[in-house]
Amino acid sequence: MHSTFVCIQHIEDFLNVDNKVYRNRLLDGVKTFHSTGKFSLNSLVNAANLFSGQKMNVKEIQPYLESLGIELTDSESQMIQSTVPLDDEDLVYKNVLMDTLRTSRSGKVNMDKIDDAIEHLGFPLEEEEIEELSKNLPVNNERKVQMDLLLKEVDTILGEEIDYNDMDNVLKNIGLRLHLKENNVLMKGLPVDAAGKVYKHKLMDSVMSLKADGTVNVNEVMEKGSLFTGEKIDLVELDDYLENIGIKLSEDKMMKLLDKLPTDAGGKLYKKRLIKELENIQGIKISPNKVEELIKSAEINLNDKDIQTLMDHLPVDRNGKADFRVLMNEIKKITGEKIHIEDIKGILDNMGIEMTNKENKKLLKTLPISVDKTLFRKELLSGVKSFKGGKVNVHHVKNVLQKTGFKLEAKELKDLQAHLPVTEHEKVDLDVLMDAAKSFTGERVDTKDLKNVLGSMGIALTEREESRLLKSLPIAKDGTVFKKRLLDSVVSIKGKKVHSSKLPIVLKAAEFEFEKEDYDDLINHLPIDENEMVDLDVLMNEAKTFTGKRVEVDDLKNVLRKLGLVLSDKEYKDLQKALSVYAGKKIYKKRLLKFVKGLKGPRAKIKKVESLLENLGIKMKDEELEELIAQLSSDGNRTVDLTELLDAINYIKGKLQAMIGNT
Repeated sequence: MHSTFVCIQHIEDFLNVDNKVYRNRLLDGVKTFHSTGKFSLNSLVNAANLFSGQKMNVKEIQPYLESLGIELTDSESQMIQSTVPLDDEDLVYKNVLMDTLRTSRSGKVNMDKIDDAIEHLGFPLEEEEIEELSKNLPVNNERKVQMDLLLKEVDTILGEEIDYNDMDNVLKNIGLRLHLKENNVLMKGLPVDAAGKVYKHKLMDSVMSLKADGTVNVNEVMEKGSLFTGEKIDLVELDDYLENIGIKLSEDKMMKLLDKLPTDAGGKLYKKRLIKELENIQGIKISPNKVEELIKSAEINLNDKDIQTLMDHLPVDRNGKADFRVLMNEIKKITGEKIHIEDIKGILDNMGIEMTNKENKKLLKTLPISVDKTLFRKELLSGVKSFKGGKVNVHHVKNVLQKTGFKLEAKELKDLQAHLPVTEHEKVDLDVLMDAAKSFTGERVDTKDLKNVLGSMGIALTEREESRLLKSLPIAKDGTVFKKRLLDSVVSIKGKKVHSSKLPIVLKAAEFEFEKEDYDDLINHLPIDENEMVDLDVLMNEAKTFTGKRVEVDDLKNVLRKLGLVLSDKEYKDLQKALSVYAGKKIYKKRLLKFVKGLKGPRAKIKKVESLLENLGIKMKDEELEELIAQLSSDGNRTVDLTELLDAINYIKGKLQAMIGNT
């Protein structure tokens, strides 16, 4: 007990006697003392954490907050300065300052710096959650939002704060107390803040991420819960809704349905729960022309190709109607089984895809995971095909390609493997494999007609070039070759050029998708000679910057913020001028980054260097990244010159290659 008293005495040295907010925060543990006769040392130590870390002079508060995108009026600034506890040298702990801001809910936040503001306010939000939150904020003309309104949205995402010591009651309320209170994985993984609090929604996320342990099926509990999420409809509109999705119920079936449907106090029910109950009633029919509407309404993730496959296999009766249960079963065949996120790494391992824990965590952020922490196998495989990470052993290439939907003949597979950049450990990067496999998709052409096919694109071959080309191509049993694979080989022939008038045909054959503004941009930046010819390899390399994700040019400041890029006013105006062809449109992210790299002076946020490198298509091992971060010289805002960053990367990569060459 003596050590606890000393701890309290030491902490009280930092407290202003009149500052009851912090005294109460510190002595949260007294509640425990009253009931047990003992202080909760955790509560005291966690509260003490507020009074640790960096300090700053009270006069520096306003400029410091402005650097984080937090703006206060003079009166708000005076109020904060008079509230925070200061030591004899007029210094305040930054943790205490930010806690005061959270309590007072004062000021405005600049949307261009919302990441910095949320991070320093101490909210455990992932990047994706910040982006989702940003969509719902009432932003003014200056792209600023009131702190109070921002914190309301944060509260919506995180849920209420609960005391770590009150976990018993929280878990009891969801019926899982006995099974989860002693679960070390759950309890150790909870994001507890400096005051010993945990956010309710983060707790529920942690619970839903757990696998069943044999005593309780957490998945089952959460799957039932997921039926009570999503869009609602009013009970009085049920008839209209069913008619809209092509279902007409007899009176007895409607009564049976109503008997099973729970409604809230306002007489509303969840669509997902309705769909589930419809499955349980035998003999319900649906009009095939309404299937697409049902899929959209039920929030089932099927693309146009999937829907066509579904309709091709959906049996109908003599009245042209489909059985509802049969329909839902056919949908499940397309989406595949449901997979819990804890099983994903094992499933990928069995396929032959190796991922580090860090890569697995990144993959999860890109997947459409439902509230019960599951997703369909189809969704997993679709996400894997576009993921930048993971490796595949060369002996597992065939299996990985089959599982991800690629169909290659033996000769084509052999050709693909022969062109893969394999490491000394007989592995290839997953994204490199997926990109290579794309050459074996799309339209096929007859090799007997190569001259005409290439001639239509304005590409001429000598007899010798054609002979060599035919010997190198992976020709299928029917004498055809994929057009994209053909172009890959033609591009590698030195000196091949194409006339500018033929560019649309060549780009279409390579399956590039161009809007008018994309094409105008491409033409403006291609080195076309006096004969209006351009090197084929240059064309293809430039065209590759028109792939991937698109971003809104009208939302440029927000896009740059997400990328971790900081531009001066002049640099921003120069960038806007360069992007004038895209005004009011979208631009490929790769293309945007090429323009940014061409500017003089842009800076990158240190904390976002890793994700920025991924967007730039630069791969670095963990040890290389650590060396890079250690080498970077940042300013007071923790940013680094973009050119210096790229130079440092080239140096580290070059040093590594030299070391490999000397071994």
